[in-house]
Amino acid sequence: AQFEIVARLQSRVAATHLHLGEAYRSTKNWEKARASFDRVLELDSNNAEVHFDLGLLYMARAAEAEVAENRSGALDFLQQAQAEFVNYRNLMGSRLSRDDPSTAYGEEIQRGIDRTKRAIDRDAARAARDAERAAREAEEAAGGGGDAPAEGDGG
Repeated sequence: AQFEIVARLQSRVAATHLHLGEAYRSTKNWEKARASFDRVLELDSNNAEVHFDLGLLYMARAAEAEVAENRSGALDFLQQAQAEFVNYRNLMGSRLSRDDPSTAYGEEIQRGIDRTKRAIDRDAARAARDAERAAREAEEAAGGGGDAPAEGDGG
């Protein structure tokens, strides 16, 4: 609530909206966090820190989507996180410190993308096998064998 008041009073200060977005992100209020981060970008399109925070936001959303077994949603969020960390690193340029965590986050995100794509492929293959099995069973149940003469047909 205090950040919201400050943000109204300092509506043209990017750092205020950045901190407000971080507070919303920490409480998993994703929509308000995103709106605050969008405001930072409106005020300062070269703000590297907002891209870092957006990367963290999308990583958290991906984790939630994975728990809910929403693999395509998780993949979308991971790819958004990856793009945000690339933007962050590009904007930081030579100011990027050796111990900056964005490299480790990038590696973690790539592993998550690879793992999620494999899971999506496995799910698709399993669904195709299940559909084939169901079609075979339906055909057999309908008497689709075709080799035995039907009862009452005798020549």
